[in-house]
Amino acid sequence: MSATSAPAKPLVSSRELRNKRARKPRETDVAKAPKARYKRRALAAELLLESGVARCGERVSDHYAGEHKGGGPGVVCLPRGFPRYVGLAMCGLVWVCAVCAAKISERRREELQRAVDNWAKAGGTTAFITYTFGHAFGDSLPDVLDRFLKAQRHLFNSRAYKAWCKRWGVVHTVRALEATFNRLRRWWHPHRHELAFRLPGARPFAPEMEEELQALTLKSLAKLGLRGKLEIACTVKEGDLSVADYVAKFGREPFEERDERWGVARELAKGVVKAARGKDGYTPWALLDAIIASPSCEDELAPRFQEYAAAFKRKEQLVWSRGSRAALGVLVGKEPIVNASEEAVEEAIDEAQSDAEIAAEDASDGAVDLDYTVHVEWVALQRVRAAFERLERIYRDGVPASLIWLAALTHAEFPDQVYTAKDGHTWFKEVKRE
Repeated sequence: MSATSAPAKPLVSSRELRNKRARKPRETDVAKAPKARYKRRALAAELLLESGVARCGERVSDHYAGEHKGGGPGVVCLPRGFPRYVGLAMCGLVWVCAVCAAKISERRREELQRAVDNWAKAGGTTAFITYTFGHAFGDSLPDVLDRFLKAQRHLFNSRAYKAWCKRWGVVHTVRALEATFNRLRRWWHPHRHELAFRLPGARPFAPEMEEELQALTLKSLAKLGLRGKLEIACTVKEGDLSVADYVAKFGREPFEERDERWGVARELAKGVVKAARGKDGYTPWALLDAIIASPSCEDELAPRFQEYAAAFKRKEQLVWSRGSRAALGVLVGKEPIVNASEEAVEEAIDEAQSDAEIAAEDASDGAVDLDYTVHVEWVALQRVRAAFERLERIYRDGVPASLIWLAALTHAEFPDQVYTAKDGHTWFKEVKRE
């Protein structure tokens, strides 16, 4: 801003964040989850320098920069939510980026919940299936994961499995891949959850349904040199009723609202952000949390996270069977098509969003524009790694107070780029805030 013009009032559209009365400087529950995600992403970026997560959220996307002022990202907020940036280029790596994983898994949960609701309205039922195998001390994750997935493909392509599906009325499936690390025994535990959609009027659930699939699973594991116990290698339970029990023993997503029941959709779609079972069980995010809490653990745990990142690279976290998206009405505005034509199936596949597309989305229904960032401000925030602190200050102190802090920070990094007005506020010479 030039010295002759008065400082323009910042863009503030939220009554709550416009209030100058500062909140108590404490870490609120609302801020806890996003803060943990930013810390995890920062550490993952240090451990995976060649990965896209190392550059996630650093630069403004070309599309956003071309349509918005300032040259930096915008800041928006949902009602009663925590502020977030929009307009940044995101990596979309659901396995290693905690910030992208939270956004992607929530969208997948919404899609899956829509499918479950539509199927229930049609009179169908669901079965919740878990596949795993036996582990040994020092197992190499890339090796056992590759063999496990090959065994799964062998199972699902077999005539015996297709006959099992026909016998028990299974017509659609959604499969989710996960892994946890046992720090005491030093082995990885890859496993897969499956939601099986059963036709209305299918045979009632019976122990034979599980026993038959267990035998087929053990046979496919043996072909790839993997071992497993009958009652562990495969479990089959009825829909929502089983998931509540399973998650009660396996874990829950950190920082989630405790009054919201964890159902089938959350178990599959948000498995990538769950907490593990037991004090020795670590999810990939828990490995990062342990290093953050105790840097002395880095030599032990950092190679494990790097091993996990290499093994899961380019793997799909959620896999829908062919035709299931169209038949279950997953896409918003699309009705379920029970006997979907090949054209409808291809259309549903084409319209399905990739992880990268979901991560890149900026629009959120009901989000309020709070502020924007000029380029030099964003560079200063990146230099001192204070991007998340800005969001915290907006949430705690409001936009006007956060702008004073931001101007001081930018002045310290780029003293030749700013000028101080008579009212004591610091403004930029070349970029005008309107």
